[in-house]
Amino acid sequence: MKELALKYIESGISLIPVEVKNKTPYFPYLPTNPNNPSRTWWTPFRTRFATPEEITKWTSNKNVGIAIVTGSGSGGVELLDFDNHLHNAESIFKEFCDTVKHNNLELFNKLVIETTQSGGYHVWYRCEEIQGNLKLAKQRATKDEVVSVIETRGEGGYGVIYPTPGYNLIQGQFTNVQLISIEERELLFGVCKAFNTEKVKDYQIPYSSPKNGKQRPGDAFNERGDIKHLLIQNGWQFLSRDGGKEILRRPGKNQGGPSATLNYKDSGGLYVFSSNASPFESETYYDKFAIYTMLKHNGDFAAAAKQLLKDGYGEVEPNFRGSNNNSDLEVDGNGQIVSKTLGKANSKEEIIREFIDENFDIRKNLVTAQYEYKKKDGSAYGPLEDEDLCQIWYDLNKKGIKCDKTKVRNVLQVRDYVVEYHPFKEYFENLPKWDGEDHIGEVISLITPKEGHAERLNVLFTKWIVAVVASAIELKENHAAFVLKGPQGVGKTSFFRNLVPVQLMDYYKEEQIKAHDKDDKIKITNSFLINMDELDGVTMGEAHALKALMTSSAHDIRLPYAQFSTLLKRRASFSGSVNKDRFLNDSTGSRRFFIIDIEDVDYKKKVDHDQFYAQAMHMLNAGFQYWVDKEEILRLNEHNEAYQKELPENDLLDEYLELIPMDDFSAEEIKARESSHKNIKFWSNTQIRNYFKMKHPQIETRATTLGIELSKRGGESRVLKFGKKTIRGYLLELINENDEESGF
Repeated sequence: MKELALKYIESGISLIPVEVKNKTPYFPYLPTNPNNPSRTWWTPFRTRFATPEEITKWTSNKNVGIAIVTGSGSGGVELLDFDNHLHNAESIFKEFCDTVKHNNLELFNKLVIETTQSGGYHVWYRCEEIQGNLKLAKQRATKDEVVSVIETRGEGGYGVIYPTPGYNLIQGQFTNVQLISIEERELLFGVCKAFNTEKVKDYQIPYSSPKNGKQRPGDAFNERGDIKHLLIQNGWQFLSRDGGKEILRRPGKNQGGPSATLNYKDSGGLYVFSSNASPFESETYYDKFAIYTMLKHNGDFAAAAKQLLKDGYGEVEPNFRGSNNNSDLEVDGNGQIVSKTLGKANSKEEIIREFIDENFDIRKNLVTAQYEYKKKDGSAYGPLEDEDLCQIWYDLNKKGIKCDKTKVRNVLQVRDYVVEYHPFKEYFENLPKWDGEDHIGEVISLITPKEGHAERLNVLFTKWIVAVVASAIELKENHAAFVLKGPQGVGKTSFFRNLVPVQLMDYYKEEQIKAHDKDDKIKITNSFLINMDELDGVTMGEAHALKALMTSSAHDIRLPYAQFSTLLKRRASFSGSVNKDRFLNDSTGSRRFFIIDIEDVDYKKKVDHDQFYAQAMHMLNAGFQYWVDKEEILRLNEHNEAYQKELPENDLLDEYLELIPMDDFSAEEIKARESSHKNIKFWSNTQIRNYFKMKHPQIETRATTLGIELSKRGGESRVLKFGKKTIRGYLLELINENDEESGF
């Protein structure tokens, strides 16, 4: 155990001693708590590693095992703990593994997995963002007791590990706990939450009247209604079935783990645990009536109950808080909807519908997520603004149809009434057949590239324009920006503007995108092409954020006047233009930018948009590889080095530091070299940054960028102990340094 424990620490994992029998920290071997000298504590190991002497002491006692301190103290290690309280851990874990493998086999293979002494399982990984300990799935043990069957150990937690007696590794090694992405962590959490059988809260339907002995439409629908087909129509995907329970993935998420379970506890309802499953709230249970209302009637329970009553569900129309429904409609002995005061009745909604049908055409633009309308006289469609809604309401009241504007809005937004319209698909899917001519090549010929750029121009522009189409029709997001670099005023911006057909010109933008701006996030979901002028003015922070936006698939945004947030798909593609030779300032790589050096552009020549895009559609449907492969990525990064801004980190490294290889040095030799020579330092990225800050207070540097640049220079970091302090760093020689300054 001692040898393994030392290797674990060498790999950046912090350990504490635990009692084998009860898995609690072994307090006799822990440091004294300065706040309470009569007690010991394990908190110091959240910020420091155990010394070899401490490890020797711990592992000499057969009653003591070891545990990982989870969280930042171990480099972002997190544990998924599958408990065996209910003796069902094996079956739960098998289904967990099957689901993760099905969705992301590469992720599953990154996980470190061990069995526990109680018959449970531990799953280990690292992630950049973790929280404290979380309970992901609970199940009922007895009538009065609910237990956690899956929980995490994050910041402030710990987990017992092999080779503690009773713990056995079945996959991976603790010397190589791998980093997973935030999205991959969300997948794991989604799979785990699907095992929860104790709902957090019920969605409260706003009834304002009792049942009064007659069955309400919602109650009847809960008994015999079917909502599975409705979920499918709204983009929900069914992943698997476990007995009567079915596991679903939310709309707009084409890969990854579950978002909800259907037939939760044999109730027929939906338990939603995703935080991005609009219009549903996270950690909430919805019965069938609530699901029907949310998806079919935009949350209008009065309208939903009225429709279900007409469809044969229930006997009496209930009242709801916040609605204007006071008609007290009932079903008579012949199945007709009647009222004591009105007799046989048409609903107010039907009357409003008839008026709108006679005077307007209504549609929902799926790209902008807005409703559009036009008058029957043949005028063009335009967005349905508040003033338009007020005009319709005014016209209704003039005709004696008394109603409020909310009811008019609700009628306009009923999904089975309004025609859905997707302008991008409408254009691309109705293009004429491609005539076989090389129209993409003709557009490429409008650009005069610099010497040596012609082949790159042909390859990359063709890939990019096919990806533009794929992104617009929601097949796959375009992760690259096509950038023209050349003299100011040659027509770079006009060239991109001329690529947009007149039918889609309303969806073309010329501006910089700010990643944290809500309006800009909306723009990348409802734009066809965003042309970013003056890319050379983008800061390093903005560059990182822009790359994240360019690879995003959707954004959860609450639109103006909306009650719930909406998951909006990203459809926009990006282009750009620059004048400066060096404009890239992201040291982590720049393969997202297809950069072409040009001399001139013939931006005045007319483009045959229909045939240009018909050719792109033909290539897309024929399986053309519009993405870049690994070899192309390497060539892109190599080519783009020429456009990389000179980073201050590089200049400072050149001026002040020289790497010393550590391959053949033991830890003791490295320490000896540092202590014997004032200009030899074993420093972390942060210490290097602080040193540069002392030298040049006005120059900003980043520790992460320093690490990347040192790696590019062949530097390899090591983890060493210096007393109670542990450092991951590089062996360096200070150059241009005098003896007075070298003691920094």
